[in-house]
Amino acid sequence: MIKLFRPESNRGRNRALIMITDKNNSVLAPDRIFTTLTTTQMNVEVIVVHDEMMLIKSTKRAMAEQTNLVNKAFTPAQLLIKDFCDGLFKMVKRTDKVADVLLYEIAESHLVLPHLTQQSEIKTWGKNLSDGETARMLLPGRVAMSNPTIAEVNTGVGDFNTKKTLQSTLKEAYGNASLAMTTRNKTTTDAVIKISWNEVRTRHSTGSLESQRRQDREYGLVYVSRIMKTFNVLVLDNATGLPIDGALVELIDTAKEGTTVVTGRVAIKSTVVDGATFNASHDDYHENEVTIEVSETTLDYNITIRLTAI
Repeated sequence: MIKLFRPESNRGRNRALIMITDKNNSVLAPDRIFTTLTTTQMNVEVIVVHDEMMLIKSTKRAMAEQTNLVNKAFTPAQLLIKDFCDGLFKMVKRTDKVADVLLYEIAESHLVLPHLTQQSEIKTWGKNLSDGETARMLLPGRVAMSNPTIAEVNTGVGDFNTKKTLQSTLKEAYGNASLAMTTRNKTTTDAVIKISWNEVRTRHSTGSLESQRRQDREYGLVYVSRIMKTFNVLVLDNATGLPIDGALVELIDTAKEGTTVVTGRVAIKSTVVDGATFNASHDDYHENEVTIEVSETTLDYNITIRLTAI
């Protein structure tokens, strides 16, 4: 049994709208199968959805780039804090002023270097060391810490905190963009696609089932069956030919997806019929798509997608 499958992913919706509006606009007005109202709705929606997709894409990339900067700033800040604590512990023991560590929110009985495995700990420890050093320098006979100094610690921690704050802002922007599109899908996009696909189905309701599907396919309609196929996807660097690890591959037609491993491969299963379009994306590359024909008698397919580095 073969049946219609409505898009479930953002890419699927975007592609459905692009295909149906492009096909409709390529036909002379008297021969178009859509009502004037549906045509207007489709032309508006394809622009809105495209803009929302671009916003999601740009905010996601900005968030990923900022996350990379945060990760790079983490280790230097971590080392500065540990080195400062190491020097502090040695000094208070040598000068018999162990109680001074209380000023840094450190227990006298626990002079152990912090693990600092969580990024959130950098801000906390940075503040405690800065406040503690300021308070300790008010005591008589105390000597400022060196190698690193508290100023150097503050600089490293401050750099990390600044990058972390921007990361949070970008994460929120990405979340808001995703939420806005999810809301639009429920309130408008899915309804426009449903109405337009129904009008296509009404026009192509005669002739053989294969002929109807072939005509529907020109308008971007997707069909699935009960027969499961396996699509073995290989994602390669276009310049080097080397496999790309961690690339996200989506079978746009049925919203099935998977992530490549170190060999650049991922297997995706789906019951899609007639044709399948795959999108591959990675933070370090421009995304790319490949479309293949699908037969009910062929159960295994091999697809190669090449990505160009940014």
